[in-house]
Amino acid sequence: MQRQVHAGRNAFTLIELLVVISIIGLLMSLLLPAIQRAREAANRMRCSSNLAQIALAFHNFHNDNNYFPTAGAYLGSGTATQSWTVVANSPPYYYTPSVKNGQILPGRNQRLGWAFQILPYIELGTTYNNWPISPSSATLGLLATPVPLYYCPSRRQPELYGGMAQTDYAGNGGVVVDPSTGTPPTPDESQMSGLLKPSGFRPINMMSDVPDGLSNTLLAAEKQVDRKNMESNAIWDQGYWPGYNHSTIRWSAGTPIQVPAHDTLAGGSANSAMTAFGSSHFGSINAVMGDHSVRRIRFSADAPTFANLCNRRDGQVINWVNLE
Repeated sequence: MQRQVHAGRNAFTLIELLVVISIIGLLMSLLLPAIQRAREAANRMRCSSNLAQIALAFHNFHNDNNYFPTAGAYLGSGTATQSWTVVANSPPYYYTPSVKNGQILPGRNQRLGWAFQILPYIELGTTYNNWPISPSSATLGLLATPVPLYYCPSRRQPELYGGMAQTDYAGNGGVVVDPSTGTPPTPDESQMSGLLKPSGFRPINMMSDVPDGLSNTLLAAEKQVDRKNMESNAIWDQGYWPGYNHSTIRWSAGTPIQVPAHDTLAGGSANSAMTAFGSSHFGSINAVMGDHSVRRIRFSADAPTFANLCNRRDGQVINWVNLE
């Protein structure tokens, strides 16, 4: 009697294949949010590290000069005080440093901003020392050299935007004069309540000029940026070197504003894009205090308390429950 031998199956049926695909799809849908959260957590940590290194550079600058870096810009040609709008937008003051006898002047008399002044303290002393003191092709080359430390990885890569290297961090200029319009303080000592003053004014000594305490005063934080206009060279994104410009200084224009990583301006007036702090992180911004501590300020923070945080001398006790 002859036995019949049946060959075994060596392939999936269509139904089995569809089941496998659906299971893989389900697993991916479950894993993807976790992967995204892990990536954002890593980006937030890198952003916090950036701010911590910036604060350390401020303190090392202070150790050498006995004052914090300045906001820059008001000192136009090195001899006369000018409106920041004139200096910030008028070459060569916009991108060439204040010099005397061929030497770059220190922060007290430097029209370029804090992010330029601390270059020697973030291992970019060569960039600082080789910065051309007059407009040239070399200047343009430096303007087009990104500093990775100045970029928040949740917002954008350290690339050129509008043909220039940018920064996602801004120093604390204090409390805005008119919150409804976002008007920054005028060049008046009485209105300069932040940790960064314009050049030409007596700079901040952290031992004698911060009565509220360094741990209760904002030094720098992420800034509000309109992501859909990052190539426009708008006044709030004109590079990392300008002084007392919305690119490098912000004020307490209400509370920080959330800007989705790939979206446009989220809420606020047109002025808020220029004056406010903000970020692309979920729920809060990263901010570093004068004592070098990095904290999170939520987007729903109490506006008056945030204004107190931006004021180094208002005598108010910071209730962190209202901010974090």
